[in-house]
Amino acid sequence: MNNNTISNTDLSSLKLVKSGKTLKLFYGTDPFKISTEKLYMPFDLKMFENSYSNFPTCSVSCQDKSSEKQFETFFETFDARMRELLKASGVEGDYSPSFKANGDYAKLFKISLSRNNNGVFDFVIFDKDKNKIQPDDENIYTHISKGKYFKAIIYASKVWVYNGNIGVTWNMEQIRLFGQGQGQKQVVRQELEQVCMIED
Repeated sequence: MNNNTISNTDLSSLKLVKSGKTLKLFYGTDPFKISTEKLYMPFDLKMFENSYSNFPTCSVSCQDKSSEKQFETFFETFDARMRELLKASGVEGDYSPSFKANGDYAKLFKISLSRNNNGVFDFVIFDKDKNKIQPDDENIYTHISKGKYFKAIIYASKVWVYNGNIGVTWNMEQIRLFGQGQGQKQVVRQELEQVCMIED
């Protein structure tokens, strides 16, 4: 696992890799992932049915509540780098920024909560004491809910191109919750990363 943070990430090392019709984002020779700053969930997670999967799709929208908006500022620079890479690769379209406008409120950053082929969530939850929690369709509403603060490790699962629009889908790899209501320690699947890599 790499240890990319907003302070040690050199965006000049980002590159787009084409695999058939799919675009992937790499950092050097590895898929790009990064540790977030502390973020806030102003809404409950979204879960909805879709036509391309047998399982509901889940995502969470969050805000950078830090005084200097370090995470949001980093992604403004990231977006500029993405536009450079897309232009150099000859990929045309309207690029969708990482942080989306939210009326008069703080901008929102969307993170998808992915599943494996069996419909099991393939990310790990840790409470503030680094106890592991296995997310499922019942307890996820308790652990990932409105009003929570968290840090996470996220990765760029794909660069999507659709109807003249372009954007990056960010998936959760680990999430560490802070504050009350974290739930009790549970056993997590062995194939997932077993060590919490998210610091205070």
